[in-house]
Amino acid sequence: MPIFVISGPSGVGKTTLVDAFLKNNTFSIERVVTYTTRSPRPGEIDEVQYHFIDKKTFEQKIQRGEFLEYSSSYDAFYGTSIDIVERERAGHSFILVADLSGSIAIKRAIPKAILIWLLPPSMNKLHDRLSNRTGSTTELVQKRMLIAYNELFSINQLIEFDYRIIADQIDCSLQKLTQIIKQSFVFSAQNDKKL
Repeated sequence: MPIFVISGPSGVGKTTLVDAFLKNNTFSIERVVTYTTRSPRPGEIDEVQYHFIDKKTFEQKIQRGEFLEYSSSYDAFYGTSIDIVERERAGHSFILVADLSGSIAIKRAIPKAILIWLLPPSMNKLHDRLSNRTGSTTELVQKRMLIAYNELFSINQLIEFDYRIIADQIDCSLQKLTQIIKQSFVFSAQNDKKL
């Protein structure tokens, strides 16, 4: 069954889109709750949006080989548990949020993974979204904007993505994501019948 990896620049709306999709999920798709060492934002709940753990625990998990992929960005670590590989082989379907390098690492480990890149409607809107986040500082916004520019112009890496969605209005983005997922399930079911 498919694994859907949602990626894009910080502040583009990845988690918002996944939350909206799962609220009305009519498919058998589970959320992969990834790990992070950053502090929860207002409204985020441990083991719902992320497993919030400290840096020492994260480093221990790295040493034990418990991550399929992990990265450090914005002064925090993020990682995806390796157990999704076996669960995918057992027929489970997942949706998760990962950064650019994490998405590519997942695709290499699970070639059937479907990568979806969210684009901001404009860099000005992305800047506004980042600036309006609770706890944002001018320095952090500038750092995230620089990374966003680098990601958006890394054409060689973005070529690995199967789909792109402009994340402007949540209803439109949700409709496009749902259509991609529906098509992927139909395609997957047709291929299973041929085996």
